[in-house]
Amino acid sequence: MKRLAAIILISIFCAFSASASYISLKTTVNTSVEKDVLKVRVTAVNKGDEGAHNVQAEMRLGKRVILAPKRQELGVDAAYRAAAEFDLKLKAPGQYPMVVIMHYTDANQYSFSALSVPIFIYKEERVGDVFGQLSSARISEKGSIDLLLKNAGEQEVRVSSRLILPRELTAVRGAQEMLLAPRSKKKMRFEVENFSALAGSTYQAYALTEYEKGGFHYCAVSPATLSIVEKNFFRDYRFLIYGLIAALIVAFIFLQFKKK
Repeated sequence: MKRLAAIILISIFCAFSASASYISLKTTVNTSVEKDVLKVRVTAVNKGDEGAHNVQAEMRLGKRVILAPKRQELGVDAAYRAAAEFDLKLKAPGQYPMVVIMHYTDANQYSFSALSVPIFIYKEERVGDVFGQLSSARISEKGSIDLLLKNAGEQEVRVSSRLILPRELTAVRGAQEMLLAPRSKKKMRFEVENFSALAGSTYQAYALTEYEKGGFHYCAVSPATLSIVEKNFFRDYRFLIYGLIAALIVAFIFLQFKKK
């Protein structure tokens, strides 16, 4: 009985020891426009079970980038706050996107990043006709994700879509254009490569689709989840393996009949 109890206690201890710590930044972005000035407020709370290090917000509007002050350590349930202002030089009223990237490292100084893509309203808002749906995916070294675009309007629209990824991942042809006929839908594919993401990590990715119509600018944001998995030969080449097995079975049956 004592030996059984000892085994159970050792198993429980090993289970707790094997459970990995993690960092999870829950980010909130508030935007407001006042007299052609975009004001951005970022709050990130560490909802993981270990502290984050070198926490820094990067705010992007077009090609303009603002880096907020860096915080050396952000404990569990602690909040990081940053603010920035952008002078707006926009030709048309409507919806516009910006990108917020939270940079941080773990205790071993391994770098991570987390994305947020808020939309702000410049002067006036109208409901757009184009909607997008971005597929989630599991990636080891490389993979692909599809963006399904739907034009619910009665006019042809030329849209420009770009894939927004954390810096641990890269995209081949990350920006593409497409002509959408009235009341139609089309699919756009993006190839994604793993640059430095660790297996077991999960990232948010976004597709930004923008277009102009009737003097207004429109934007649709489509989110997706990318899970990083270990490279597995049998999983990655399962269809080839199944095909070879089927071919061998057919060849075996053929030889049996031929002998007879």
